[in-house]
Amino acid sequence: MRGEGCQSGSPKREVENRRNTAIEAESPIARRFDRMFAKTLVAPFCWCGEWRGSEFPDMSIPVPGYKVDQTSQAEIDEAPSSIGSQIRGSEVVDSSLDRYRSREELERTLQEAKSSEAWLRRIIDTIPAQAYCNLPDGTNEFSNQRWQDFTGQSSEESSGWGWQDAYHPEDLPRTMEKWRALLAAGEPGEAQARLRRHDGVYRWFLFRCEPLRDESGEIVRWYGVNTDIDDLKRTEEKLREDERELRRITDAIPQSILVLDPNGGQLYANQTLLSYAGLTAEDLESPGFPELIFHPEDIERLGAERRSAFARGVPFEFEERTRRQDGQYRWFLIRYSPFRNEQGTLVRWYATGTDIDDRKRAEDRTRYENVALREEIEQSSMFEEIVGSSAALRHVLSQVSKVAPTDSTVLILGETGTGKELLARAAQRELSSE
Repeated sequence: MRGEGCQSGSPKREVENRRNTAIEAESPIARRFDRMFAKTLVAPFCWCGEWRGSEFPDMSIPVPGYKVDQTSQAEIDEAPSSIGSQIRGSEVVDSSLDRYRSREELERTLQEAKSSEAWLRRIIDTIPAQAYCNLPDGTNEFSNQRWQDFTGQSSEESSGWGWQDAYHPEDLPRTMEKWRALLAAGEPGEAQARLRRHDGVYRWFLFRCEPLRDESGEIVRWYGVNTDIDDLKRTEEKLREDERELRRITDAIPQSILVLDPNGGQLYANQTLLSYAGLTAEDLESPGFPELIFHPEDIERLGAERRSAFARGVPFEFEERTRRQDGQYRWFLIRYSPFRNEQGTLVRWYATGTDIDDRKRAEDRTRYENVALREEIEQSSMFEEIVGSSAALRHVLSQVSKVAPTDSTVLILGETGTGKELLARAAQRELSSE
């Protein structure tokens, strides 16, 4: 035979099937057709061009994929009808070609799937986080390269329940309890724990997972990511330590300090205030905290003014009575100062309380004494017994008497005090009697 093209191979099993299923040829021409089809099956299917059989020097054999010599086709058409019945062998060729093409398509699809899987794995390995896939029972099926690089575990070592070896012994029981709860509930969740790095150092991670369900709602996989939050945890711990240090400082200050939110709700009270009022930090959370520490009359008297001052956002102060732990009230000067962030937004109010009870009581005593003395002076008619009768006083009264008939204001110079006020009242009383 002769032909033109490129050979890619052909399944020999199809030849045997063809020979076993071929109908026995009834003529020499039919038998030669049968042998020709067998040779055709063995020949390459990608053969392009014209094939002439050595057994058929006077015509070309029409097979699928081949160019047919139109001049020889007429001789085939004129062949006996028995030959036509044997050409059914071409159906075998068609079927073989279909199966071969299907196999090629299957192999091509499989190769595309492998390529897609490799590309997807590269994407998952590139994600800047540890990614994993678990089976419905919680065992690990796959962990990306980030997990392997950090923990030093291979894919085989982390599969199943092997991933537990990378967890901190103190965190593993709590983490497993959380994981079992999520598996039972079938809901997404998160947890925090420490993972051991390949060099033995533990770092904090945030674990988040989501279930994947099929069309019937059954969980078929769990997918999750682990994010390194160790730096964040250290920063939070530093902030907490700074806060504790600030509390120790404010607790050592011998003055009551109260921190409030922008609307005036209490947030924190130092130990000086709590010890004075006999309260605890939990009492700050009570909506009735103001009633626990301030006098009811002052709350009612200053309520509207306080709310207005908070709304203005400017410093202000009040004098209020504060209840001591023994139930006694003492006067305090409460100063409120607003605190704003870098954007100018009011975020806190800081209030300080200074005990002014002794001063208030001294002022009240002086005021009561002055009132009593004035009443006594008004009731007394003995002017000389009050102001005296010295030459200096008589000179002053002489000057006053000169202007008494006129509508004038008399200014008495000298050191300000109760004596000066008594002198003026006595002089006024004496002049009024004239």
